[in-house]
Amino acid sequence: GGMATVGRSALTLMLFLLSLDSTQFYASMSHAGQGYAFHLFLWSFLVITFFILLNIFLAILVDAYANVKRETEDALGLPEELAMVTIHSVKSVFWPKKWFVSDQELLT
Repeated sequence: GGMATVGRSALTLMLFLLSLDSTQFYASMSHAGQGYAFHLFLWSFLVITFFILLNIFLAILVDAYANVKRETEDALGLPEELAMVTIHSVKSVFWPKKWFVSDQELLT
């Protein structure tokens, strides 16, 4: 059966979790106990496993976010970047050409 040993139980539950083919699982396990006990066990397994996997996923996201935040700590924010672009545009239009040097000219 699907739950004869602890190893087969773990394998059966993982297959059910990954495939969600309730027909195979339910047919082999419906006789294992009373209806409410089987459903209580199955749904508690699914909910607990879902939250464990969600927790792992969130831990990966938070770790990646912390790394990016640490690497961009000294970077300018959006308002500062917009202000610099606006000032650059105004200077390029209104300043005499001999006073204004564009960033592209400086880099070449």
